[in-house]
Amino acid sequence: MKHYKKPDGSIWAFEPDGSQDDLITADMTPISDADLAALRAPTHLDLVAQALAETRAQRQPIISVLDGLQASALVKADAATATEIETAKQALRDITKVDLSACVTYDDMKAAMLAAYRAIAAAAPASVQLAFAGALQ
Repeated sequence: MKHYKKPDGSIWAFEPDGSQDDLITADMTPISDADLAALRAPTHLDLVAQALAETRAQRQPIISVLDGLQASALVKADAATATEIETAKQALRDITKVDLSACVTYDDMKAAMLAAYRAIAAAAPASVQLAFAGALQ
């Protein structure tokens, strides 16, 4: 395929045999396969959005487990554990505030989020650290 870019950023593809050349307008600029690949590549903001969406999905089951453990601690009148669990839950809610601006690749972003999960789990009481097992793999 022959690829062209219009001023509005849209990409157009035409058959390489010239059968569609009459559709190529003067405002279209030919682009190489390398340029096309670069235009289709996700931006840093796209990667950040993907990493944050994955993090939100991953943290929800952990918060649900912590909710149950917190309720159990409250039933047992263990206010100290309930407070520590609430602290862990708030840290999980705040995990999406981790600065990913220095991360170059999606793998870098995943590593940064994993480090944040590990820090939250390490600060949590030993009795609730298993709730983080899935996120720490």
